[in-house]
Amino acid sequence: MPPGPGMRRALAGLFDVVAARPLLVSLAMHEAVAGWPTRSLPSIESLPSPVRGLYEKGQREGVFRKDCPFEVAYGVALGCLFSMPVMQPRLTSILKEDLDSGTPSPRLRDQIIEQIIDGMSGPVDRA
Repeated sequence: MPPGPGMRRALAGLFDVVAARPLLVSLAMHEAVAGWPTRSLPSIESLPSPVRGLYEKGQREGVFRKDCPFEVAYGVALGCLFSMPVMQPRLTSILKEDLDSGTPSPRLRDQIIEQIIDGMSGPVDRA
């Protein structure tokens, strides 16, 4: 896939997994607070290579900014997507139409993914 649509698809898939399994985030938070006793910290090599490939191809093609390494972009995206279940009770009153059902609407998902993509595709070169 081209980098832009491919990254949107990858992030939307991750969003859907997190939205469908909010306890996953609770478990990850518990693990983090306890010092990751059952799972070691990720290494650069353990990050998803297909997503890295999309991002780096997008950097070469000028779709994604060149001044932001994949590890930073991926970490920010994960942080954003994993915070949704934690923030959902607070956001429900603000985003009532989208969160009343207990799961975010496709419209809200698309808005969140576009915000992440906008950060990845911001200024290509900063002098």
